[in-house]
Amino acid sequence: MDLKETTKEFWPGIPEILQESQTIFKGIYRWRVYGNSVRKQNDLQHSFSITILASIFMAKISLYNRPIDQALVLNAFLIHDYGEGLLGRDICLTDKVKNDDLDEYLAFVNRYSALDKTVFNQFHRAYLLQYAIDKEKPDFPPIAQEIIASLRASQMIEVLIFRAVETWEYILYALEQHYNGHETILAEVLNNAKKRISFLTDNLPGFKEAIWTKEIAEAFQESL
Repeated sequence: MDLKETTKEFWPGIPEILQESQTIFKGIYRWRVYGNSVRKQNDLQHSFSITILASIFMAKISLYNRPIDQALVLNAFLIHDYGEGLLGRDICLTDKVKNDDLDEYLAFVNRYSALDKTVFNQFHRAYLLQYAIDKEKPDFPPIAQEIIASLRASQMIEVLIFRAVETWEYILYALEQHYNGHETILAEVLNNAKKRISFLTDNLPGFKEAIWTKEIAEAFQESL
């Protein structure tokens, strides 16, 4: 058996995913609605930096929670936009239509299902963490719906952490642009995040104590 066939048999999917993960995000840019008035951020930069932020976040709230499944959360952030990369697009949450999430999920499954079953199952569960906050994805396959229900039942803290880190990263990027002289983005982002912040303050232990403290909330309000 030659080298290509041997690696295909014993390392199924791994070389392709390793190479692909370094290249598919580079040309996919976020925050395009603001044109050239903000720093460009592609999905590779976003996925890498938000994973670091997730680790920081979990360290800051760890004292307020039961032991956190950090591997689940970190894997989720590493691959949460993988479907976007495969499809070559980034769609703002407010602009998504019915089948967008499903198309991205199916693209992810098509690629990662080449891995060994045990490895795939780990990433499959991590990928679906981003959707568990919304209770149901009726257009998703039954197996995906079962995993989402399981995450909500047994790992709601991790589900809430995913939403919290997404929100915090969103605000931190807007804060950077605010410091760089952009006049509207921070106010827009805070207004969009208002309900999320309130929900997380009420439901995620440690969020108001270690992240969105009274002092932070007041400072943001005074800056607008």
